[in-house]
Amino acid sequence: MFSENTVYTPENIKEIEQAYNKMLGTIQKELSKADKILVGKAYEVALKAHRFQSRKSGEPYIMHPIAVARIVSEDIGLGPVSVAAALIHDVVEDSDEYSIVDIEVIFGRKIANIIDGLTKIPKIEGEDISHEARNIRKILITLSEDPRIVFIKLADRLHNMRTMGAQKPASQKRISLITQYVFIPLAHRMGLYSVKSELEDLCLKYIEPEIYNSIKEKINKTKQERNADIEEVIKTVYPGMVARGITCLIKGRAKSISGIYQKMQRQNVDFEEVYDQLAIRVIIDMAESPRYNNDPTLACFAAFTAVSDYYRPSGKRFRNFVVNPKSNGYQSLHETFSTPDGKWVEVQIRTIEMDEIAEKGLASHWSYKETQSNQQEKENKNINLWYNKIREHLENPERDAGEFLDDIKYSLYSKEITVFSPKGDVVILPKGASVLDFAFEIHTELGAKCTGAKINGKMVSFRHELQNGDVIEILKSENQIPKADWLNLVKTSKARNKIKQSLNATKKQTATYGKEILQRKLKALKIDFNDRELQKIQNFFKLKTSHDLFYKIGTNEIDNKALRKFKDDQNQGFVGFIRKKLRKEDKKGLPTPQTFEKPILQFGDNQSQVEFTLSPCCNPVPGDAVFGVTRTNGGMKVHKYTCPNAKDIQARFSHKIRKAEWIEGAYSKFRAELEINGVDRDGIAHEVGAVVFETKNVTLQRIHIWEDHGIFRGKIAFEVSAQGVLDELIATIKKVNGVKSVIRKK
Repeated sequence: MFSENTVYTPENIKEIEQAYNKMLGTIQKELSKADKILVGKAYEVALKAHRFQSRKSGEPYIMHPIAVARIVSEDIGLGPVSVAAALIHDVVEDSDEYSIVDIEVIFGRKIANIIDGLTKIPKIEGEDISHEARNIRKILITLSEDPRIVFIKLADRLHNMRTMGAQKPASQKRISLITQYVFIPLAHRMGLYSVKSELEDLCLKYIEPEIYNSIKEKINKTKQERNADIEEVIKTVYPGMVARGITCLIKGRAKSISGIYQKMQRQNVDFEEVYDQLAIRVIIDMAESPRYNNDPTLACFAAFTAVSDYYRPSGKRFRNFVVNPKSNGYQSLHETFSTPDGKWVEVQIRTIEMDEIAEKGLASHWSYKETQSNQQEKENKNINLWYNKIREHLENPERDAGEFLDDIKYSLYSKEITVFSPKGDVVILPKGASVLDFAFEIHTELGAKCTGAKINGKMVSFRHELQNGDVIEILKSENQIPKADWLNLVKTSKARNKIKQSLNATKKQTATYGKEILQRKLKALKIDFNDRELQKIQNFFKLKTSHDLFYKIGTNEIDNKALRKFKDDQNQGFVGFIRKKLRKEDKKGLPTPQTFEKPILQFGDNQSQVEFTLSPCCNPVPGDAVFGVTRTNGGMKVHKYTCPNAKDIQARFSHKIRKAEWIEGAYSKFRAELEINGVDRDGIAHEVGAVVFETKNVTLQRIHIWEDHGIFRGKIAFEVSAQGVLDELIATIKKVNGVKSVIRKK
């Protein structure tokens, strides 16, 4: 199989054969003779195509497709067709040996279509946002054609992330940000929770290495104690299961590093304060639990009661996904219990069948297709529902790229609720969806005419946020039409698209009407109606197109008074020009706190100095670690690396990111805001205020201090000349007796 015309050493050959045999051992179904021939042929083709290629780490390239095939088999649970496709997933794109036609001749149309789909998905590593949006659209299109394409793409991404050590730190971070933005939400929605969890850990490792290593070290230190606690929980609850006739496997479930970090952020606590680091999973064997008459819901709740006999449920964290599955088919009971010694343990209860779906997601529904011979099986209803939602995102190819990406990310990552029509029809919507979302989900016309609803028999407005289990009857009026503010009330892509279509149609009618009005008004003002004059009017009112102008005339946002002002301005001629110039010159001496005539930052490797603005979302000050984003109209917008929007910006606009450094000794003032908390006492407000007033190079703008049940709270906004001054101010305030925390908010 290994020809002499290769770069493989004897050690390489041994390593490759061992990896391939281990991969074969992970295929969960017994391979038929035809399956063995198929996978073996794919292995031979991959060996030939990649025989001269190595990875950046130096290992033979063939190790990558073998590893991807193993992930497809072991972690995702697909069969020999997908394994074969994974082995040859790069041969068309990364070698000159084979074309798609060759693949079809050797392997048939089914595998050729998968490879063609994979080849059409460009590598997403940080190009401009519109290009990235097109690439993600291609991924979603392939998902609706054959999910195995996306499963293999996710496996490919996971192995690349596992082996990214040879990459430069900048590349590691960029690739991780794209993974975080695109592939993790996709794995989440497809139910591949183990893949998602590992990708999250790897992203954290490369984006926040200090945080990752700190949590990992703490987990390792507490591992022995945690394992002992889990064993104690299992030993305690297992007899209760047996007593109830439940045959099950109970096992500990390790909390991921990223999962713990997300809880630390969400709850604003330290590692030691994350209260449910213990976790177990109860997996029920229904075939060996005959007392429950093959009723998985009854068996799961019996197991829940068995745990409740020994531990106290929290009551606030109970989730019933058995009765109300997620759209990817996920089913399980979730609850957090308190042990007698004050520890918390998260418990998940499910059947073997539910566990298979929980681990493999949509792949568990798809894998059977590889074992059927011309036999049509009924698709899982929830999967079809989700595929339809994916297609909705692709309906309008002209949508703004940034909005498309945000919408896709929300759709892939949002939590879900299940609601019902009066007839009992099930509708799955994202958490936070309104009555309007439900109405548009049922029918476009019903959404457009919606005036409110009856939920569980009670009247509510169309703004009302829906909850799990609501029964909804839509109320409508023939006189109702969609309004612009409706866009702020809906969560689903379908509702948003339909509202925009209606608004655009209405706007077009209004603009046509406005054009006729403008012609009459300009005639009365003795102004010609031609392209030159229309351009002047557009510029005066700062409008981009004549369509915008006609619309504002039609809505009377630009009235007769405004048009006369335009005419007067034009008549001022040279005098008007001079006045504008003088006003502009006057303003130059009064820069705002966020824009400066004199550069105080330098950008990029060549340390160029260009105009910039400081982003109001994080208000950087000299000394902060910052980066610049090239703006479309020139100049830079500057963000702190700790800005809440930094990761999102770096993922979406990586081609526009420039490193930025403060120029030594530069002077100017920047806005900052502090939040202070402490124990209230007489005189504390006066002392804190005195610190601010007495600190040099600080100009107070606003101070607000109040008492709340014995707790002292304060907010102080000011201008400061540099990070060092700000650090000094914070340190001094912290020394005031009674002050417990000083947090910089901006």
